[in-house]
Amino acid sequence: MITHQYHRNLCLSATQCLPLLTPSLQFTGLIPQYFSSQNSSGDGDDNGDVGDSVVVADYYQLYERLITQLPVTSSPSASSVSSCSEFSRDVYTSLSHVGDSGKVKMVDVGSKSETSRLASATGRVQLGGTAFQLVAENRLKKGDVLSTAQLAGIMAAKQTYRLIPLCHNIVLTSVDVCLTLDSSSLSVVIKCTAKCHGQTGVEMEALTGVSVAALTVYDMCKSVSHDIVISDIQLTSKTGGKSDFCRH
Repeated sequence: MITHQYHRNLCLSATQCLPLLTPSLQFTGLIPQYFSSQNSSGDGDDNGDVGDSVVVADYYQLYERLITQLPVTSSPSASSVSSCSEFSRDVYTSLSHVGDSGKVKMVDVGSKSETSRLASATGRVQLGGTAFQLVAENRLKKGDVLSTAQLAGIMAAKQTYRLIPLCHNIVLTSVDVCLTLDSSSLSVVIKCTAKCHGQTGVEMEALTGVSVAALTVYDMCKSVSHDIVISDIQLTSKTGGKSDFCRH
């Protein structure tokens, strides 16, 4: 059973606009039990944990309902509800990939000037003793892990716009993927640096290169161990555009 109550001061911040859990008012059926991109008419089993059918939800509609339409113990003032609606619209318009209606959109970068852009990202694949030794000695059955993962990362960076729906098709001038063995943590450390001369940055290309390189290491080593952990995928630096960034 789920319980909700509005905070008295609804319009000061995002957290205050969202309902707070209290035991005073109970309701059911407003929030789907879980989200699914699959059609609810499928024949798959539900394992008994989520009810008799799969609920398909529109995330933005659900968010709008949570902000403006939840039951309350006492009727909020008209100005409070109005301000909450304005807050939800402000959230939408402050996100560059979300339009006024709350739907996703591709950002128009046509008016931006072309500049040299560079981004670097890193990640780590913790292998464990056995897998690490096999990778270091190049004795895995699938072959050369580091070279294969390097190529996979380069290919993935070049295809980022096909993988991330709202990314632009950027002409990369350079992609460098480097994999290093770290014996102290029995890990493969991955770094991807992407460059272009264009109207938008290459952060996603660098992050995608690291991610797919890490997944390739996992794929090639999973027959040895399922305890492998991919972690710490992060942007480390970017230059070009409105501002630069460097993670310290």
